[in-house]
Amino acid sequence: MPVVVRGNVSSKVLIVFLHGGPGGTAMTKIGTRAFASLEEDYGIVYWDQRGANGSSGGTQKKWMNLSQYVEDLDVLVDQLKNRYHGSNIYLMGHCWGGGFGTAYLIDNTRQAKIVGWIDVAGAHNNPKGDSLSVVWVNEYAKRMIAIRKDVRYWKRALQWYRNNPAFTSDKLGHYSYVRKSQGYQLVQGDSLGQFPWFTQKDLLFRPATYVSYYVNYYRTLSSFLISDIDLTREMHNIKVPSLIIWGEDDGLIPLTMAYEAYNSLGTDPTEKYLVTLPRTAHTVFYEQPVLFRAAVKSFINPSKNATDQPSAWNSVSF
Repeated sequence: MPVVVRGNVSSKVLIVFLHGGPGGTAMTKIGTRAFASLEEDYGIVYWDQRGANGSSGGTQKKWMNLSQYVEDLDVLVDQLKNRYHGSNIYLMGHCWGGGFGTAYLIDNTRQAKIVGWIDVAGAHNNPKGDSLSVVWVNEYAKRMIAIRKDVRYWKRALQWYRNNPAFTSDKLGHYSYVRKSQGYQLVQGDSLGQFPWFTQKDLLFRPATYVSYYVNYYRTLSSFLISDIDLTREMHNIKVPSLIIWGEDDGLIPLTMAYEAYNSLGTDPTEKYLVTLPRTAHTVFYEQPVLFRAAVKSFINPSKNATDQPSAWNSVSF
């Protein structure tokens, strides 16, 4: 499983980024505006999980489960502690990464190795999150039909949900509809500073990387279903300082789940913070890189200025 450590490791702060999926990749975050700016202050650990992108081996179905992913993360954390002695380790999980990062922290022994938790639209309760996401798409579809925009497309979408009332995480139709309903990424374009990986143009220049990513993605997606994972009742075991960041227009894991995450954590109320970003969907670090970086930096290094301290923006909307 490839691991790339970049940025200011002399800060003695390492942020381990847990990417989405399962089957996504952390490497596409390298060079993006939010993560490049975070590298100025902290060391960032980009890790491709089991079955993701450049990873190889160990993808038999018996090893594709939540417990194995948690164990993989624990091995990584121990390696980082040995290699970067004295560093404070933070976990940052996005989407699925937020789900299995939560699972990691529920265990007290593992939690003791971590200084702080940054939950970025994490999937801690997939049954509820998926049901709310269906409501999001259905409401958007009905609005489009009412104004006679892409009527045939949205009627097909509504029919898809009628035909798939209990879809699982390997059904890509749902994700397509979320994207089309502007619930995945509201802000598009080069202004994001995204590294141009996995585009059609990239297929011409780096075909092996392109093909490897998608082969691993679809194989992992089909062999590891996460639809029934719900960690809500165990989240009270998490006591570390925590920052929850969410887009108010997230259609994949709607905003209701941010409040559930905040209320379910066992972290002392003075050490857990919720930041919601308006006009932002699921990919908050692409859509609002400046505010995202500001929230993370304020969480890790609170300013002496009272208005910049986390306690001043707890449960606020930027």
